Amino acid sequence: MAKAVDALVIEQIKSYGNAMGQSTIDTIFWSGRFAEAFVGKFYLLPRVEVKKHLCHTGAAKDTNVKQALVDRFAYGVRNHGKGIKSDPGFFYGFVGDVYAAMGVAVTWWDQNARDSEI
Repeated sequence: MAKAVDALVIEQIKSYGNAMGQSTIDTIFWSGRFAEAFVGKFYLLPRVEVKKHLCHTGAAKDTNVKQALVDRFAYGVRNHGKGIKSDPGFFYGFVGDVYAAMGVAVTWWDQNARDSEI
């Protein structure tokens, strides 16, 4: 039997004075809806915290976050840990924002849940 989910972690969106497009506004809306519907505790984790945790600098880019994840979970594995269909790797099927979501999850886990019962 699967264990119930105890925590929901959402990447907190901050504009830092920059203009936001419609897709960002939609993401903010849906983040709120997910938090509202979740039965349990939810956490907001700013992207800059993910960058600092994984890359040791807030100036890191998405490619740096992706490489930090590859270095941690698939170091030395060809094709950045993706593998191939007949021999899938840890990151097989990961595209685009999935790496960002994994970065949020790993950061939150390292900072909050590693030694807990979650």
